[in-house]
Amino acid sequence: MSPVLDIPPPLYARGAHFRFSLNAILKNADDDLALSPNTPIDDHTIINELEARTCLDRGQCRALVAALLREFAFIQGPPGMGKSYLGIHLMRVLLSCKSEAGLGPIIVVCYTNHALDQFLEHLVGVGIEKVIRIGGRSQSAILEGKNLSAVSQGETKTGSERYLVAKTYTNLEEAEKSISKRLGFLHSTQRRPEWANLKRHLASSYPRIHAQFEFARFDDDGFEAVRRDCFDLWILH
Repeated sequence: MSPVLDIPPPLYARGAHFRFSLNAILKNADDDLALSPNTPIDDHTIINELEARTCLDRGQCRALVAALLREFAFIQGPPGMGKSYLGIHLMRVLLSCKSEAGLGPIIVVCYTNHALDQFLEHLVGVGIEKVIRIGGRSQSAILEGKNLSAVSQGETKTGSERYLVAKTYTNLEEAEKSISKRLGFLHSTQRRPEWANLKRHLASSYPRIHAQFEFARFDDDGFEAVRRDCFDLWILH
């Protein structure tokens, strides 16, 4: 039998008076139920309470408690066992204590685009509208307008964000000028190769070839010949 790992509660749940409010997933809206981070994950009392007062079955209740009371949890099962349904309940509990725990955005990662669309659609279906989908290839009509690119266009930028955008465009324009200049140089070299255009490239990339052309500029007595560069003479033939 494998030993049970001693995994501590999440950092945000280690405060002396912190409790997970479970009211968001209870059948009766007037009920009140909370879960202490110090509760054992196999506590039958809280699992019995959850099973009786929520729409989760016993296995899902145990998984929910384990997911809330541990820094990380691995929940597995065949298709149709309610893992996604459990994930929606887990998300509702986390969002209900978001302010008390000081939680930031919650990231949901799925294996396929279809699975991500389905999960986010379920969140929207239970009233969680503040959703931003990152990435393309979404086929969901429900999530239209919730893609990051669409949401960001409707948001007002801060002063620092406007400055960074302007600075980025300036850098892009300068890079474009530099690239255009280099492309023009390459095109002119392609149309009419000349020693003046190629000698720096040969010197850095092919020093032996460069040395041969440089050496050919001098006669047997060591005097520099007054004529066109040897490369230019060579290319003509």
